[in-house]
Amino acid sequence: MSLEDLIERLMNLSLTAVGSPEVLNELLEEARRAAEDVGLMAFRRCEGYALGPDETSLKLGLPHLRLGLYGDRLLMWVRGPSKASLLEETGRDPFEYCALLLRGGRAIADTIRSRRAELEFLESRV
Repeated sequence: MSLEDLIERLMNLSLTAVGSPEVLNELLEEARRAAEDVGLMAFRRCEGYALGPDETSLKLGLPHLRLGLYGDRLLMWVRGPSKASLLEETGRDPFEYCALLLRGGRAIADTIRSRRAELEFLESRV
């Protein structure tokens, strides 16, 4: 798989879940833990979390997952997927880095899918 293919996969990674505030708050924390279990680090943001391999990656604007609550929705997406082309310049292996984000995205999606019956709506492109 080429770097362009990985960037394309990151650009298409997303999830939207709609449900009660109680369920979504629980899922936010369960999904964060699932992402941490595969090796991502969670950094609190007002709407939820930024998830990446380290804080420096986020400060550099490199690709990372965002997971947050917006009204009656829990959303996950990749912030800065096109910046994956900068990974080598920062001494990171782009394939390992992107694979970690994809594993994190799958872990988050699997966690949320496991409680699908409690949701009003779920759309996942993972």
